[in-house]
Amino acid sequence: MRIYKNVPAVIAIVLSIVASLGLGMYLPILDQLLAWANSSDNPFGLATVLLIVCSIAAPLLAIFAAVSPAIKVKPIYTLLLVGASLAIVLVLDPLMNLLWNIQAQQPIGLLTLTQSFFPGFGDLYLTGRSLATFFGVLAAIALAMAFTVKPQTVTSTGSPSPTLILQGTAGAVSPNLSPSSQVVSSLPTLTLVLAFFSPVIAIVLGHVALNRMRRGLISSSNISTAKAGLVVGYVFTGLGLIATIFLATLFGPLLEYWFRSL
Repeated sequence: MRIYKNVPAVIAIVLSIVASLGLGMYLPILDQLLAWANSSDNPFGLATVLLIVCSIAAPLLAIFAAVSPAIKVKPIYTLLLVGASLAIVLVLDPLMNLLWNIQAQQPIGLLTLTQSFFPGFGDLYLTGRSLATFFGVLAAIALAMAFTVKPQTVTSTGSPSPTLILQGTAGAVSPNLSPSSQVVSSLPTLTLVLAFFSPVIAIVLGHVALNRMRRGLISSSNISTAKAGLVVGYVFTGLGLIATIFLATLFGPLLEYWFRSL
């Protein structure tokens, strides 16, 4: 199976490139990072060096995964390259930051663990790492779905012809169309596109598409696209709810004070 026909795999490759470039956002300050790695004030210079290596290795692996099908690399190896890039983004990079905090004798609590993955958006370095984690999680979900997509083989040759099946005692007949003659709907593609802009609508359309596929009303050839749209839709909906709760907690007291002052 060609990797570009595996929709979740394509999504995983694109998101892994975005996530790994998030780590590379602080390469413009590479000279400052190198100076900090060699500084006597740095309690764990090796961790800083490894962070720099991660910021270079992750984009290279993701980009090589994107071009690997063009040089006849097997799909499984392409997916493994994506997985290696995501392992750097989601495991090695946060681990190096956590080890640096431990070596610096910083108190290790829930806040420190959270900041190892989502350090915030204070500067270019923190923004890049936070975006890398966000898109890395989405890429990991798409990568997991990519391994569930089975290769599709076409066994029929020539144009399909509907067969008539007798139903009941009244002698009613209905066509039993082969999968290749079913209508290819745009609902799965629409689900995936809307998942990034209107996830709630995408969730509804995704379930409608899957229901029609199960009933045989539309072709199931692009079922992986519908599932990918559902996953992205649910993830974005959950993140939206978390962001809403966070903003309500942050700005709630300010709004209450503002209304009382009127």
